[in-house]
Amino acid sequence: MQKTLQFNSARVFDAISRIGYKPSSAIADIIDNSISASATVVNVIIDILPDKTIVKGNNVNKVIIIDNGSGMDENGIYNALTLGSPNDNYGKDSLSKYGVGLKSAGFSLGTKITVTSKQASGDIHSWYLDREKLDDGYIIYKTENTQLYLQEFNEMLPLDSSFTIIEISNCSDRTIQSAKQINDELIYRLGVIYYPKFIIKDLEITIRISKNGNHIIDTNPISAKDILFRKFIQSEEFDTDNYDCVNPIRVLKEEIDIKGVARKALLEIVIFPMDTMKNDVKLSPEVREQIFTYDINNSNHGFFIYRNDRLISWANRMKTNKNKNIIGRDLLGFRASLNIYTEHDEALNVDVSKQHLDIPDDILETLESLCRNAKEYSEQAFDKCREFMKTEREAAEGENFTEKNKYLSEEDPDEELETPTGVFKINREEAEKRKKSLVNEIPPGKYKEESDENQKQPERFLKIRYSNNLPMGKFWVQGYNADNGVFAHVNKNHNFYSNIISRLIGKNDVKEAIEGIIWALAVAENKTIQNLTEVSQADIEKVLEKFQRMFTYNLDTWSNNNNDLQL
Repeated sequence: MQKTLQFNSARVFDAISRIGYKPSSAIADIIDNSISASATVVNVIIDILPDKTIVKGNNVNKVIIIDNGSGMDENGIYNALTLGSPNDNYGKDSLSKYGVGLKSAGFSLGTKITVTSKQASGDIHSWYLDREKLDDGYIIYKTENTQLYLQEFNEMLPLDSSFTIIEISNCSDRTIQSAKQINDELIYRLGVIYYPKFIIKDLEITIRISKNGNHIIDTNPISAKDILFRKFIQSEEFDTDNYDCVNPIRVLKEEIDIKGVARKALLEIVIFPMDTMKNDVKLSPEVREQIFTYDINNSNHGFFIYRNDRLISWANRMKTNKNKNIIGRDLLGFRASLNIYTEHDEALNVDVSKQHLDIPDDILETLESLCRNAKEYSEQAFDKCREFMKTEREAAEGENFTEKNKYLSEEDPDEELETPTGVFKINREEAEKRKKSLVNEIPPGKYKEESDENQKQPERFLKIRYSNNLPMGKFWVQGYNADNGVFAHVNKNHNFYSNIISRLIGKNDVKEAIEGIIWALAVAENKTIQNLTEVSQADIEKVLEKFQRMFTYNLDTWSNNNNDLQL
């Protein structure tokens, strides 16, 4: 006796669409299908709602992926829209696995998946799967007016050849991130994710943001990015006495066994210099720019795991069963590439999304052993960089500005009037009391006034000072010296410093203009606290704290979006 059981397809799709996708990773999962279909050109369009701006959350109307791959006939589209596609004859080193990728990724982005495709010598076919109609059964529907629909993509489609268009619509119901956030993540990550594919297949990927379907408002071609920066590697051995504190060094390249699988995995470890080397004025602008491109930070150290030449795990620090990471949080200069293949999926417990692994303890122990020397070299490389940066500099940052503006006075226009106009009436006694309270005050955030270990501190007063020790939420912190007046600390860990200021070396007019704005902001903050006596000092500081956070956050966003400025 047997019985066929029914299942609720709507609930199943809801479940598989919530396996941990971010919008950018869901889009990458769909791009996998394009690459598996031998596409060499892939266009991604993120279309926003007509009444939304590019940075507004929940602003995505639809996501469209267009490729020039081999295309599908009608049966191929049926398979693509089937849960657990019956066609499991994937080729060697395929990026596909279980036949659920398009459906799980698509429904994580929106509620309707439309597939339009054509093989080289075949007809155009178009069908869609709608989450809102799944209560009626697992039914797909033929798209009407296909030719009219295709007119939107005339410039991107080889209509006389093969192509596939995947459109995910009604995305504002599912996708919280803004189009700008998704776009930025794709730009930052896709070049790394598909780096081997770019090299092997001469792949082209372009990300576009559109409005009202066909009005393109932003276009970004993706470039291949080697996360190990192999083109700069000049040595296969770390020598602390001769380390130049500039170029990456490959300290290990070795094939490793994975649970007796005949095909071996490949482990490659490269160590990098400290990120702050990009700010050292003793190095040439070209060398500093090179270090800048390494992007050495807390998000980019650890293992970059590639499966079939496609990145599936970014900066994995490899947690052991003792709840300890193989790569500690301070080893920012450690990067490893681990290349695995389909044959290793079972041994490494690669999940349905191909984004997560559960690596067994014995393999983790092997990796930990292989990394032991590399971790020591990484620490030694950073020690060498610190030693390099402690040597004499041409001039401390901020000296040129201070020298040129040493007689510049700090003024409050209301302070100069005997009878101030408007609402800003100054209580002189209270203002003097506040002025004294600001001398040597520890600013909000518990900023420690201590020497920057990476920069020799001048013995004389500087109006502009640069430090690695400021709170993360502040681009600058104002200070007050009883003898010399207001000064400003600039946060060297902020992206505006890393992406803009640090590239302006020596006596640079643009840098001094920026320093003038920062100093003026510090003076304005100081004088507002002193002289706005009709408002309590605590309330003023609370407002300025909010202002600083908003300023710092938006300047950070701008800096990340404009780090390619020609300075």
